[in-house]
Amino acid sequence: MLVDIIAHPHWFWLTLGGLLLAAEMLGTSGYLLWSGLAA
Repeated sequence: MLVDIIAHPHWFWLTLGGLLLAAEMLGTSGYLLWSGLAA
């Protein structure tokens, strides 16, 4: 799996971003998400 991440780093960052987005939406009711979009 580490070799795949090194070969295709964009998939790692897209996956990490998706997981963080899901955690943000579930954890804080989107408070930081919406204030970040407003800025």
